[in-house]
Amino acid sequence: MDKSAESGKIKRRVIAASAIAAFIIVAYIAEKQYLPSIAVNQLAELTNTQVKVRSINFSFDGSVVIRGLQIKPTEQKDYDNTILRARKVKARFGLLSILGLKPRLKKIRVEDFTIDVQQDLDSRKWNIGGLRLAGGQGGGAIPIIRLKNGQLKFSSVSKGYISTSVDVPVSVRLERMRGKNGTYQFELVTAKAQGGRPSEIVGIIEPGHLAFSGGISSEQLSDIERLWTIRNIEADYQYENSGDYNLELRIEDLTAKEQKTNEPPAKLANKAESAVGKLFEKYQMAGSANVELTASGNIRNPADVKLNGAVECNGVSILYSVFPYFIEGIKGTVEFTENDLKINNLFGRHGKVNLTISGAFGNFAQGTEGTLEIYSRNMVLDSDLYAALFPVQKRLWDDFKPSGTIEFSYTQHRKPNVKSTYLLNVDLIDVNSTYRHFPYPLDNLTGNMLFDRDSIKVTNLSSENMSRQIIINGEVTQTNTARPRFDLAVDVNNIPLDETLAAALPPRETNLYKRFNPSGSGDGKIIVRNLEQDANKVDFTADLFFSDTVLRPPMLPLPITDIKANGIFRPDSIEFKQFRGMYAGQPVEMQGLFEPSQDGNELNYAMTLSGSDVQIDGNLLNLIPAKMRRTVETLNPSGNISYSANLNKRAGENGIDYQVEVQCMGAGAQPEMLDFALSDITGNITVNNNSVILNNVVSRPADGNSPGVILDGIIEISKDADTDSQIASASISLDANNFPILDKKIKRLNTLLEYDPVKKSWLAENFTGNFYGGILTGRIEVRAEPNQPVDFELQSGFDGVDLKKFLADSNEQPANCENGSCYSTGVMGGNVNVSGTVDGKTDYVGTCRIEIAKMQVGRISFIGRLLNLLNLTEPSDYVFDRLFFSAYIKNSRLNFAKLELSGSSLAFAGTGWMDMREKSIELKLSAKGPRILSLRMDLIDSVTSAISSGVLQIVITGNVYEPKVVIKPLPVIGEAIELIGTKKTPDK
Repeated sequence: MDKSAESGKIKRRVIAASAIAAFIIVAYIAEKQYLPSIAVNQLAELTNTQVKVRSINFSFDGSVVIRGLQIKPTEQKDYDNTILRARKVKARFGLLSILGLKPRLKKIRVEDFTIDVQQDLDSRKWNIGGLRLAGGQGGGAIPIIRLKNGQLKFSSVSKGYISTSVDVPVSVRLERMRGKNGTYQFELVTAKAQGGRPSEIVGIIEPGHLAFSGGISSEQLSDIERLWTIRNIEADYQYENSGDYNLELRIEDLTAKEQKTNEPPAKLANKAESAVGKLFEKYQMAGSANVELTASGNIRNPADVKLNGAVECNGVSILYSVFPYFIEGIKGTVEFTENDLKINNLFGRHGKVNLTISGAFGNFAQGTEGTLEIYSRNMVLDSDLYAALFPVQKRLWDDFKPSGTIEFSYTQHRKPNVKSTYLLNVDLIDVNSTYRHFPYPLDNLTGNMLFDRDSIKVTNLSSENMSRQIIINGEVTQTNTARPRFDLAVDVNNIPLDETLAAALPPRETNLYKRFNPSGSGDGKIIVRNLEQDANKVDFTADLFFSDTVLRPPMLPLPITDIKANGIFRPDSIEFKQFRGMYAGQPVEMQGLFEPSQDGNELNYAMTLSGSDVQIDGNLLNLIPAKMRRTVETLNPSGNISYSANLNKRAGENGIDYQVEVQCMGAGAQPEMLDFALSDITGNITVNNNSVILNNVVSRPADGNSPGVILDGIIEISKDADTDSQIASASISLDANNFPILDKKIKRLNTLLEYDPVKKSWLAENFTGNFYGGILTGRIEVRAEPNQPVDFELQSGFDGVDLKKFLADSNEQPANCENGSCYSTGVMGGNVNVSGTVDGKTDYVGTCRIEIAKMQVGRISFIGRLLNLLNLTEPSDYVFDRLFFSAYIKNSRLNFAKLELSGSSLAFAGTGWMDMREKSIELKLSAKGPRILSLRMDLIDSVTSAISSGVLQIVITGNVYEPKVVIKPLPVIGEAIELIGTKKTPDK
């Protein structure tokens, strides 16, 4: 080739190259202005979304650098529903496409990005619902896509509020497969799994088909609450341009676990658009499981999906949102479709608690309905179970404080548009409990409790400890309110009356309990209900029976033992019925109502204490008010009585109202005011705070000669008296028989006894009586002061007294006195005024005047013996018209100021004395009368002068039963002639 030709060729090439260069320069200049917008438009076209950028820079190599990229759905929301955010995106165009003036993106590299996949729970739509990968205009190839250093989020939106449930790191690579037109392969890498295993998903995308497999994990994330891994996932997704799709998914060994402690477990499935997803969400499943799922439907109608799948649990844990009781280690299978779910006997545990879960749910489209059953043989009542309860159930738990182990079955029924119902059937195995309103320990509880939404039914809830047994039956209703209603019956057997029971009572009732300080045990029934006037407070009525118990009433000085009784216990009172026991060794019965004051420091009561055939002693007398006790003690009662003591006290008052009714049935008494005892007493005596009332109190001794009385009246005690009786007044009618006065007895004595509080004396102002066939009247006053001898003062007059009866009534009966022949006869009258002390030791002081008419002297009486010594033995010698003497009494002596004995044949007159206690005598008498001449013959010669004068002086000494007589002439004093009886006067 010549040089010119070669030169031309070179020129043409230079021109061509220059033209090309010029074209490239022109194209570069032209397309540099439009390529950024082309890149944005192609991204929008590629993803079927809206694309926004903050800035775009074009490079000579055909690349575009985009900063601040945002990809959003074509349908915007009031909230931020951005699908992808990227700090930097580098897009490269193909050089030939640029030169062909048809620039196409060849590569896209996204760095530092966030993909947020959202579901709007209100509209049930996803923000990626319109997203698709497609070529550009003309159906060009999809560029190579790489996403690096990004985050993949799954979020839900409700009422505009965004909540992120999963946030994982991710890197993605997408490129066309060689040799397969329209087929692309992709790789998705997340955090590495435990042990450094790759955590990646690989797959292919081709028109109408998506398939992938691999493993995925979140274990390298340090700031998320749950770690999860999928050892292997396989998915095959077929779809059409119409939106129809079919999905087959298989997940092997999906495992989730906690990274942070004390937190609810992770969810095995995120909130999904289907009802099945919501069910998974409600039960918050975590752990290890295999999942198989087939789904079909149309992407444009996400609610119309057909599902069929199963979850095989290999150690899954759940936390039910309604009953958040954590169950782990669950094994079994859960089958589901788009409209139902079946739980096939899942076996799990909570610590050492074993549980079985089964159930079935359906009708998801119309509203879930179905049944869930949970069963356990060894449920532990602990804080975990407490935390899972509803607030109302927690209040009941707080009321009863249960602990231990139960066997239970829980059944929940759900129906559309109504509240779920549940039934919890509990069999107590070994439970301890203490009820807050009555914190008595219930140990070793067994029995059944049936719970539903608003009630608890209790059947044979039994607590046994040693010999004690408590059985509870009944119902608690309205448990779903703040005021549950109680209706429980508690049967108690052999409940110890001890400090444990005292501590269980409310403060006020504890004070009442301790006041009685009981011991022993009781049986009975307790009814627990709400107060009618205040449903917030619980009322109880305990109908209890006691045997062999001891009670220590505060108002009694001694305890009541060996009690067999029935008591009604209420929050504000104790009422005793059918109460029998022993008080101070004596049988006693009691009834009463005891009510504590509001603070429990005071006690109101109205009680009746009674006994039959009870021996009178000091302990029994202590039932009488202190200020009345002395009055009763002066009666010195003895023997057995029946009594009824009414004791009443009102809070705030210091005193106690007493009324003691005594029924005398053969008792005895030795009143200090009397010198004799009363026996075989009958009648009623009433003692209250201020009086002693005698009602037909009769002493009728078996011995007809012993004193007997009938008393009716009242003794009033001063209201301001202290513990010593202070009698204010008294008025007692006294009817007596054989009433003794000065060793003599008054038949049918009648008088009115009155008390003089000034003199402190008892006064019978006008008494009358049958006195040995005659009439006795007079006045007697008795002064009886505490711890002092009883003094008396008697003023009496009598008339028509049968002398023989008077003399025969003596404790010293003479010998040889058949038919009373030894006693003198006659009719006696006179008066006696005497005072002294009733103690048998102190002498009396007083005066007396006696006159006896128609007297016939008894032969062995004192005067009879005197006449016999004087040799006066004719019957007429023993008959006298009149005996009269006046005397005063002192030092137990009857001192005769004047003594006259006159008859038709003989008369005596003189003075002297007689000791009434020693029976000694000294009299000086003058004797005169025709019978003087009948004196003994041995005396007549010696006393001729005396006889001549017709008067003799007779001196009598010695003992009344064997007197000594000395006769002296009067007026001439001669030698004494002593006439001595046959026996010596006995020494006294």
